[in-house]
Amino acid sequence: MARSLLVIDDDETDVMFLREAFRSKGQAVDIRHAQSGDEGLAAMREAAPDLVLLDLKMPGTSGFEVLNAIRVDGALRRSKVIVFSSSQSRVDVREAYESAANAYITKPSSMSGYLDVAQSLTDLWLGRVLSAD
Repeated sequence: MARSLLVIDDDETDVMFLREAFRSKGQAVDIRHAQSGDEGLAAMREAAPDLVLLDLKMPGTSGFEVLNAIRVDGALRRSKVIVFSSSQSRVDVREAYESAANAYITKPSSMSGYLDVAQSLTDLWLGRVLSAD
C-alpha cells in the first residue's frame, strides 16, 4: 500500500526533485502538491495524508500559520508535519518546534540530498513512525 505525502510548497522545483527522488529509490509514495498554505489546509481536510512536508516561506498564508492552524484543528492536529524549508535560521527552527512540528529538515541543494531525504522519510516516518500509530 502506497503511503500518501502532501507537500505544501510554492516551489514546483522542490516538488519535482522530491518526486524524482522517491521514484529513484523505488518507493511507493503518492505525492500530492499544494502551492499555498490555504490550498494545503483544504487538501488535508479533503483527504488526510500520512505525512505533510511544509515549507515555511510562502506568499499568503505562511508555513507557520499553516502549522498553527493544523495544531488547533481537532480533525488535523494529530497529523505528522515535517517542516521542509531552505531556512537554517535558529529562530525558524525553534518556532517550528514550538508550534509542534514533528521534525525540521533543511532543503537539500543537490539531487543526492533529495535522495537522502526520500530514504530518510521512507525509513523513519513512512515506515516506523506511521506503522506504530
